[in-house]
Amino acid sequence: MKNSDDQISYLSGLAEKSHLGFHTFTEPVELTVNEKERMIQIGRLSASILRKTTVFVAETMASDKREDDWIRNIMLGSIPVEHRRLARDLMVAVGDNYPVRFFRADVMGDGRIAELQCPGSGWAYTQILEERYGIPAANSSIVKAYRDFSNGQTLSWWLHDVNHIRSVRHLVKMCQKAGVLINLAETETERDSKNVSVMIKRPPLPELITTDSGRRLCARWLADEVHLDLLPTMVPETKYLMALLYHPKTHHLYTDEERGICPPTYFVDAWDTKIVNNNRVWIIEKAIERHRPLILKYGGAIRHLRGGCHAVYNLGIRNMKHAERRKFVDIAIADYQRGEAWIVQDFVNQKRVVPEKPHPQYVLLRPHFFIENTGAIRLVNNTITCRDDWKVHARSDAWLGLCY
Repeated sequence: MKNSDDQISYLSGLAEKSHLGFHTFTEPVELTVNEKERMIQIGRLSASILRKTTVFVAETMASDKREDDWIRNIMLGSIPVEHRRLARDLMVAVGDNYPVRFFRADVMGDGRIAELQCPGSGWAYTQILEERYGIPAANSSIVKAYRDFSNGQTLSWWLHDVNHIRSVRHLVKMCQKAGVLINLAETETERDSKNVSVMIKRPPLPELITTDSGRRLCARWLADEVHLDLLPTMVPETKYLMALLYHPKTHHLYTDEERGICPPTYFVDAWDTKIVNNNRVWIIEKAIERHRPLILKYGGAIRHLRGGCHAVYNLGIRNMKHAERRKFVDIAIADYQRGEAWIVQDFVNQKRVVPEKPHPQYVLLRPHFFIENTGAIRLVNNTITCRDDWKVHARSDAWLGLCY
């Protein structure tokens, strides 16, 4: 194992004998023709969903119609009360723009997505995987995307999660090596500089606007003095997108093809929350009594809940007691009343045979997308993550690789 100073891993875990922090396949994993076509389709549909939702949120934030209180409540639920006026102004100003230029999808075994990650923390690790398979920085698809995004301007990367400091520093170094103008804004002074013209990887909006430098950055964006990725809207910050596809008040905004991107997904707002699957209607109370395989997950943007599968529960697991299922649903209902919504989604219980693993694995394919200046959706790269456990994320026991 390398010296700890050389480790690229997430700070909280380290796979044995790997300075990456996870295991890697010896060779990239080959996808079928249909899977490759599905990845392209997912990029196109996801970008459309993001843009439509951003417009809808901008319009509802600009109005005070009582019938739209529900969407304003959940979009502002993670925002401190004293900063909600600013948050509304920012979301209105985003208008009909794409809210993010870089995003990633979590594609399950049946070709549907669990959620969108905007932009997702895995971009640096994907570039490191490219190195693992012999692709130098000069030929890296990740580096090329950042070069095209910068268009000759200097990018400033706001490092807001110290756990990723090693991988981000490595990616910034590789971008610089390939001629991309980019710097890592680690200090308050670097983040607050008037010389910053393009800020990438900003903190989530609830955290951004609680700091003086963050609010100044937002003010500069409103004055068109700085470009941001993500734009300052809650649309790409939450797991609400999938539920909006099925919500009775927003269902009409999306096509059936867009809705088919994910399993039926619903906000949990009461014990009689309806769940429709294969033309059968369940209410959540009866569904958990019958051990329906449902995933309940926090959808908002509170820091300690939003990532790492920290607030994701499989309500269909047989060894979970009924009282515990009810407890989680009770939490979700109570949170919804204060604007912190949870969503429920069918569990996709599909495994896949992968190289170098003796038994079928739970798998997520993670296509990375870049929205070009022309609006074209580019599939930058694709990775695979697998685990024995149903909760697939980049833990130290996970296996990761590139796909081709």
